[in-house]
Amino acid sequence: MLRIVRIIGAVAVTVAVAAASGAVALYLTGPNGSLSCAIPTPPAEPDRFARWLIVAGVPALVTGFVGAFFALGGGRVLWQLIGLCLAVALAAATFYGVYALLPVNCRP
Repeated sequence: MLRIVRIIGAVAVTVAVAAASGAVALYLTGPNGSLSCAIPTPPAEPDRFARWLIVAGVPALVTGFVGAFFALGGGRVLWQLIGLCLAVALAAATFYGVYALLPVNCRP
């Protein structure tokens, strides 16, 4: 029973971190946000990484690290592997969710 509570707690914390980091990214790039991922004028040299990629990638990276932290705490290698796969899947879903909800002028 205690093992199930730990697993549910780890998943809940990881999902909460994913939601919070995605919400922060969307708030900061929103209409009243302090970050702009839209380029006002074409620069002389293009950015190395697109701004939308950075804005959507940071929450996914944070989610992946938090998920991996909890996944690697599993007792058996099989549970660690399953946890890491779920952490990667949640990070990918976070990336897509933030990208889909970005303002239109931020997306390519």
